[in-house]
Amino acid sequence: MSTDSSAVPPLKPLNYNLPILTKSGARSYSLNPDQLRVKTELRHRCYDSSQKRILTFLTQTFNHLLRMGYFPYSWKRATVIPIPKPNKQPMDSNSYRPISLLNIVGKLFERIMASRLTAFFNQKHLLPHEQFGFRKKHRTFSQLARISDYISNGYNLHKHISMVSLNIEKAYDTVWIYGLLYKIISLKLPTYLIYILRAFL
Repeated sequence: MSTDSSAVPPLKPLNYNLPILTKSGARSYSLNPDQLRVKTELRHRCYDSSQKRILTFLTQTFNHLLRMGYFPYSWKRATVIPIPKPNKQPMDSNSYRPISLLNIVGKLFERIMASRLTAFFNQKHLLPHEQFGFRKKHRTFSQLARISDYISNGYNLHKHISMVSLNIEKAYDTVWIYGLLYKIISLKLPTYLIYILRAFL
């Protein structure tokens, strides 16, 4: 199912000015200066040419996915590496923290989607001021300072202060997908974002 391509803002051409190999970064080569210069210049030209083609291809691919409202299934497949937790029984599966290694191109596309979602939420003022997680210029230190200030004010006014701390285990795995999609639709996100999020979830 496709979306109205006229309503999808396209990506701008990606930045070509990426770090490339320089002479200072090639000191490990056991070559004389002339050989090093030739190898470095050759690598420089090959890398510069290939990166432009790669970035052009990625821009075209991402724009096509945005127009189609689609997130490839293969980008959601991950290589899972279990990392043992300290002071835990090695024979217990709960003693490991799984780390998922995803497709790097898919992760780039996720960042594009995240930036557009963030821009939409900020423009519509949908995020509460008290939310500090996953937001720019909202650090844990700032939240702690806010709570400390709240407690201090309550203490100065001779009031009782109470706080509830809630830790949800496996929050992402237990999300009700259809309920989340319903909320996304009710927020009136752009249609192409809804389709991509549905394919992503």
